[in-house]
Amino acid sequence: MKNLSLKQLPLKQLVRAAVIAAVYAALTLAFSGISYGTVQFRVSEVLTVLPFFLPEAVWGLTIGCFFANIFSPELGILDLIFGTLATLLAALVTRRIKHYYLVPIPTILFNAVIVGLMITFTSGVPATLFLFLTSAGFVALGETVVCYIGGIPFLFAWQKLSKRFSFLR
Repeated sequence: MKNLSLKQLPLKQLVRAAVIAAVYAALTLAFSGISYGTVQFRVSEVLTVLPFFLPEAVWGLTIGCFFANIFSPELGILDLIFGTLATLLAALVTRRIKHYYLVPIPTILFNAVIVGLMITFTSGVPATLFLFLTSAGFVALGETVVCYIGGIPFLFAWQKLSKRFSFLR
């Protein structure tokens, strides 16, 4: 696996990471009405397939998620820390995936568990296993819809376009 340190990224990869971060944050904020909460459909999560191709996407997604989570209306600082951590962990695991159709799985699982826990403990009602499973289930549902219906076609489009345009490689 290529080095993932931001300091050692060539300029082209650093710029690509910055663009990914900006697009992720912009999409999250543009669709903020459905990007936050128990049932969320973050359109920006289609970008979570990019670590499959680009190591710098790990940093782009993580930084983009951090900036998007600054505006998290319900989870606040917890979303800044743990929501961003979920994205980082998912992106790192996605780098290791070998089959296209499994690429969304880390994003779905890490977000379901970590964001599900955040929702459970900040809901204002006693935390129970049922509440956690419900919260995690709703997060997983939103992630699955976005990552499979949007992410997989995006993955194939990126693969096709990157053969024609070198700046995507």
